[in-house]
Amino acid sequence: MKFLLNAEVDFFPSHDLSNNHPWLCIVASDDGKDFRFSLPQHIYKFILSFDSPTDIESLKLRDDFDGVDEDDWGKYSVLLHETLVPRGILLSESNGYLKPALIKGKPFYMQMQLRVFNKNAVNSISNPLQFFFNTKFISTVSFLAIITQLIFYFYYLKIDSSVFYLTSSEQIMTIALVGIGLLCHEFGHAVAAYKSGCRKVEIGVGWYVIFFVFYAELSESWRLKRKERLLIDFGGIYFQLIFTALLIAIVFKNDSPIILNAILMLNISFLWNLNPFFRMDGYWIVSDLLSVENLRGKCSKEFEIFLYSVINYCFRFDDNLRHSFNYKVLIYSCMANAFFFFMVYSISNSFFSYYATEVFNMISMFSFSQLLALPLMDAIVLVFGDLFKVFFVVFVFIFSFSFIKSFFLFIHRLFTMIFNSNPRTIP
Repeated sequence: MKFLLNAEVDFFPSHDLSNNHPWLCIVASDDGKDFRFSLPQHIYKFILSFDSPTDIESLKLRDDFDGVDEDDWGKYSVLLHETLVPRGILLSESNGYLKPALIKGKPFYMQMQLRVFNKNAVNSISNPLQFFFNTKFISTVSFLAIITQLIFYFYYLKIDSSVFYLTSSEQIMTIALVGIGLLCHEFGHAVAAYKSGCRKVEIGVGWYVIFFVFYAELSESWRLKRKERLLIDFGGIYFQLIFTALLIAIVFKNDSPIILNAILMLNISFLWNLNPFFRMDGYWIVSDLLSVENLRGKCSKEFEIFLYSVINYCFRFDDNLRHSFNYKVLIYSCMANAFFFFMVYSISNSFFSYYATEVFNMISMFSFSQLLALPLMDAIVLVFGDLFKVFFVVFVFIFSFSFIKSFFLFIHRLFTMIFNSNPRTIP
């Protein structure tokens, strides 16, 4: 059977320094998104060999594959049938060299995803805003925004304010301002990506793990160099700083509790976004600083191999074990796992001590007549607050199930490595 390289597949030099994967393969999906795969040099060479309809038997006769033995040809065959053809990188003669249906959908770590701005709308807005990322403009505006923040906190320390002191109408307006600020954050990523040549960015809202978030679809940015990706990573923080600085300028003129609380909430989200252990800005910044694509996946693999090596050191069941660790990735992996288990404990404790009981009481005591008796704004705040609690409980259950499943799969992989130990280098 013959196979042919998909003409729609693009290859770019990879900037992933974590292992010997020098090529990035981009395959367009049918829903307008991209699949990306890191390829070692020998796999890249193998794929390019199908620039015209070719079968494996013909490749075996070529001089540039002289050093490949029968075991390796078997691995190439498995790779071809189980990965390269199903993912549309190579096309098969058996179905007339047609590309298979490829739907990427939402990322596995997003519980829910809803697009708000498609790529055309994002491009239209991003194009005239590119000047924000001129080097001198970034330096000046960032400096002024940071100074504004410092002045604000010096001033704010003298003010006693809390969102719980606000009326229902004021709470809605505060949340609306925060929402606009978070949307500006995502457009910061989008404008930086547009300046670097990305034209497929979409912006929407979703539920990540157990958090309601805005998101920007930036998978196209992986073809860019590290410096350009870092600019995109910081673009959201940069735009949010500008928006918050404008709010601070307003609050200096008018001590509005609405704007004051919006500033505080935006700054909390700003700090949370710098968290390097969830897939937020901090995570992508660390990923690009380390030049490691799919940092989470590589960390999981490195951590598994580390535990396997520790167990092997204690029980000596594989004396010939050899593996060189990427210590930067390993240290990050240990910190990420410690933080993750802390979050699981905190969320579980909060959930079982408060939210589960709160939602049960809310459902059992719900009354349309009492709701209708409330003022409109109070009713809106109550309904949306209760809906948020329900969503939180549902997604905690989904997250807990996924966590338990992942944990047992991790244990299974670890025991498989132990009981099927191979006296060679760990792959």
